[in-house]
Amino acid sequence: PGLAPEFSALSYEAKIAGIRAAAINAGRADGGPELQATVYLTMVRNSHGEVSCSRSSFSDLIANEPDVLADTPAVLSGTVDDCIEQLIGWRERLGISYWHLGPDIEAVGPIVAKLAGS
Repeated sequence: PGLAPEFSALSYEAKIAGIRAAAINAGRADGGPELQATVYLTMVRNSHGEVSCSRSSFSDLIANEPDVLADTPAVLSGTVDDCIEQLIGWRERLGISYWHLGPDIEAVGPIVAKLAGS
């Protein structure tokens, strides 16, 4: 309880700013390492309205906080195209280039397949 705010977009932005500042202070003029993030809850809706879900144990922390769910890179929700749009948006906003999409390959596979083809 109480950890959900750590998953908010503002929390991610603050942490990433700290990483970038530390990298610059250490002499990394390019701003630091490439960033990786984990998506703890992925809900993919197909054209029939059926939802495939990939979730980790942390997903319950996020799911209990609707305000955090609305604006977090830790959750993907919607169609495959919606999820791809969200990933690209987070990459542009936060600079995250590597994503761990969760343990359920069947749920996230269509996202990866479509991204691989683009």
